[in-house]
Amino acid sequence: MGKDKPASLPEPPTTGLEDVKLIIEGNNVILDCPSYKRIEHILSGLHVEALK
Repeated sequence: MGKDKPASLPEPPTTGLEDVKLIIEGNNVILDCPSYKRIEHILSGLHVEALK
């Protein structure tokens, strides 16, 4: 296994998680608003609580 991508392969797809910032505290995951908006489709069906 090499570290460099062969020139014949295309670039890998982006994950959509670039620039998402989170903090994990125990069983809680804390996101800032821009990060939440970026992944809210992934979080549908989960308990989400806005902190003020």
